[in-house]
Amino acid sequence: AKKKKIHYVEFEIYVLTQFNSASLNRQLSCAYASNMGGYKNEGFIEVLAAQQSPKNPNWFQGTTDAVRQYLWLFKEHNALEFLVLAGDHLYRMDYERFIQVHRETDPNITIAALPMDKKWATAFGLMKIDEEGRIIKFAEKPKGGQLKAMQVSSFS
Repeated sequence: AKKKKIHYVEFEIYVLTQFNSASLNRQLSCAYASNMGGYKNEGFIEVLAAQQSPKNPNWFQGTTDAVRQYLWLFKEHNALEFLVLAGDHLYRMDYERFIQVHRETDPNITIAALPMDKKWATAFGLMKIDEEGRIIKFAEKPKGGQLKAMQVSSFS
């Protein structure tokens, strides 16, 4: 009989939140109580709230800005790989497989995306890709002519 090999994955998770995130903090502490705020051998989960300062007088201006403002911390922990997930885009996905493909193909960046129908297209950022899967155009919540420019038409 074959024995299953169990792979242990160490994780370090930072949750970057806007202000008034008490509900999210409560949900995280219930789900990950043994790892919240602790730096244990098996990894940790730490909540990092948006902060205002003379250098950054505004709250986070989106996911990328949140990462930018805490980049110093990720560098301090010698993070070599990042998996960035926007809170409004969390969905069921095999992130382990996603990371594996990224490592095997060794690109500078790997982006997960889903096809979007016209009904929901204006609620999300849309990208247009070429035949090789490279992003050639991006529009955040496009409307009107910008939405039309992002559409892909196929004919038989």
